[in-house]
Amino acid sequence: MKSKLFISTILVVALFLPAVTFGAFENNLFYGSRGDAVTELQKFLTKEGTYSGPVTGNFFSLTLEAVKSFQEKEGIVPVAGYFGPKTRAAANSKLAPATSTPKNLTEQINALLKQVRELQKQLSLLEQQSVTSTQVSVPVSVATSTATSTTTQQSLPGVVIEAVSPVFGAPTPIVGTGSGVTVGVFKVTNSGDSAVYLSSLKFSKGGVATTSLSFSLFVSIGGGSSADASVLYGDAVTGTTGASPTVLFIISGISETNRLINSGSWRYLTIKTKGVTDNNDTFQFGVNALGDVTYSAY
Repeated sequence: MKSKLFISTILVVALFLPAVTFGAFENNLFYGSRGDAVTELQKFLTKEGTYSGPVTGNFFSLTLEAVKSFQEKEGIVPVAGYFGPKTRAAANSKLAPATSTPKNLTEQINALLKQVRELQKQLSLLEQQSVTSTQVSVPVSVATSTATSTTTQQSLPGVVIEAVSPVFGAPTPIVGTGSGVTVGVFKVTNSGDSAVYLSSLKFSKGGVATTSLSFSLFVSIGGGSSADASVLYGDAVTGTTGASPTVLFIISGISETNRLINSGSWRYLTIKTKGVTDNNDTFQFGVNALGDVTYSAY
């Protein structure tokens, strides 16, 4: 029944849409987006004087900088290059006088589109509830002496964090480990409708180790791979092996660009040792409670 209603609404919108020039931006756009909406965005930014590159339909560095310039000109914060609700509203207000669609028909179309978006949100929530209701959280074990493939997933409002156990070392005991050894990899995915900015991450820590050791946290680019650890987020503020059951990283001081996760995108987090460990030390990292990952949404 819900699927029929969803399809019927779309058909009604399609029947009433007139053949007019581009009138409004309906979707959020961000680095890596492609398609007609990006083409129209590049044309709009060209008219606004913030974009001078080719109209390609690809949202990459030139378009990102042009969006930032437009945000600065319009007084929109944060100036992150994310073409979200605030920036779309500013752009649409400039496009409104150019549309040739009758006002009453525009209102009808917008009302129908609003219903479609609400139905999409409801369907998305139903799908998430179906997944999380059957999901079981288990601790992640990443040991310096054993290769493992255990994974776990923890659902938060709008954000999903997934621990990915790296294939590490040999399945037999080894003689200590050096500094900079990977002992945990996590994937943080933004499944919400708005961009988010990570602010702190707290990991539960276990394992068997005698070394008092600190850890460093690295992050990939947005939409990057698990092998990417190009940006240093920081060092553990609390907790070393044998001293605390948790390791906390406060990253609010990192630039917004490196903390941003756009809607539908992700980042990989990599935990590495900061010193040499003793023979056969092992480590376990996990995220097991709501609030262990904090972020802001704009």
